[in-house]
Amino acid sequence: MEELKKETKKVNDLVEYSLMYKISGQRDIDDHALLRYLKDKESQENAIRNQSENSRSFLQKKIKGAVMDEKVKLIEQGFASGDLEKQKACAEMIWYITQVDMKIILEEKLFRLIEQNFATGNPEAQRVYAEMIKYVSKYRTSQLIDQCFATFYLELQRICAKMIEYS
Repeated sequence: MEELKKETKKVNDLVEYSLMYKISGQRDIDDHALLRYLKDKESQENAIRNQSENSRSFLQKKIKGAVMDEKVKLIEQGFASGDLEKQKACAEMIWYITQVDMKIILEEKLFRLIEQNFATGNPEAQRVYAEMIKYVSKYRTSQLIDQCFATFYLELQRICAKMIEYS
């Protein structure tokens, strides 16, 4: 009951605000409609916030702003997530790792990830993983490119042909 009073107070405070949404020829905005709008607005804002926090750009920004150990941990978590977009974003972030030994470890993990997923048979996933070949160490790219050309998926072979310049 107390929550309803708080919401009603919010509604009363927003009466002037709601006038700008008044459409001529339509009924006035009542308390119920405004309360429903406020409830939906909150859930939609939460959905947008959750979506943005799980986005590729948010992850990349988080990795760029982290200290070195945290960067490595975030990239490893991204690889383990199973989400193609996160994995691709984390692969791009390997270039931001300045410690050589950590960079080598992450490049090796990426190599294993790409190698495993080439065997899945999912052409769309294989295409995304083929685009990640450029982030693997130079001495490993040729192995992955060879695996690409061993498939019968023409689009995958085209992408791998473009990756030759990174080997």
